[in-house]
Order: sequence, then C-alpha cells, then structure tokens
Amino acid sequence: MHTKTLNVSEATLLDRSLGIFTRVHAREGATSLLLLLNIFLILVAYYFIKPVREGWLSVSVVAGLSPLELKSYSAFGQSLLLLGILPLYAAIAARVSRRKLITGTALVSAVALLIFWLLQPGLVVPQVRYSGVAFYMFVGIFSVTNPRHPRGGARSAPFLKIPICWPPRV
Repeated sequence: MHTKTLNVSEATLLDRSLGIFTRVHAREGATSLLLLLNIFLILVAYYFIKPVREGWLSVSVVAGLSPLELKSYSAFGQSLLLLGILPLYAAIAARVSRRKLITGTALVSAVALLIFWLLQPGLVVPQVRYSGVAFYMFVGIFSVTNPRHPRGGARSAPFLKIPICWPPRV
C-alpha cells in the first residue's frame, strides 16, 4: 500500500497546525475541518432530537400501556428493527461510494425529520396513532447510521476527539 508522505513545503499552515493533534497529510486540513464540522452537526442534531423523542413518547397514548411500559416496548421494537436494518445498511454501504452513502443517509434522515415534524401532535392533526413510537425508533436508527469510511477516517479519529479532551488535563 502506497501512502503519500508529507512534504513540509506542500503542507499549509492549517495542515501543520492540525498536525499537533494527529497525522495530517498535505492539503488535508480543510477536509479534516469539514469532517469535524459534519460530525459536530450530527451530534448537535442528535442531542436536540433525543429530548424530543422522550417527550413525544411520553405524550403518546397506546391503549393499556403506561408511559414506562410504552418506552420499554418501544426500545425492544427498536432493537428488533435494528436487527433487520443494520445488515441492509451494511449491504448498501458495501455497494455504493462513501459520498453517495453519506448524501443518501443525510437526505433520508432530513425527509424523515420533515415528515415527523408534520406529524407532531397538534400541528396538522391532533394526534397520529403510534407516531411517537415511530419517532422513538427512527431516532435510534438515526444514531447508529452515521457513515464513516473504515480506512479513510481512521487517521482523523484522534482529531475528532479534540472537543472531548480539550483543554488537556495536567
């Protein structure tokens, strides 16, 4: 396997600055920052959506189930759904390019969020049966279908942990 070595004269100031945290090849600085921004936005979206998921599930009425039972059954249903979806997702990921996978995942997630936004209680209709349960399951799928190329993103992994571990503890 041939890897391009970093020529100091080709490296930009951004490349050299990011080289403090992880190995960055010449002209990869901007791409690394875009990857960081992408993951940051996905995490922010997830942390905004997760409380909505809990709230929507708590106001969902399913005959004969308490809110705690509904959450337990929804989590079980989500795990069964993931058993089917993850192998399908892996098969799709193996067949399409990384760019198409990321774009497709983002588009499907955005369309699904738009549909769920329209289905929220009181916006268009008073209450759609099982919409809270469906949203609960969708958020679980959303949280695990974040594509990352196993080889291409491996060098960037330490760089992506900067927000978690910065500033360094002495």
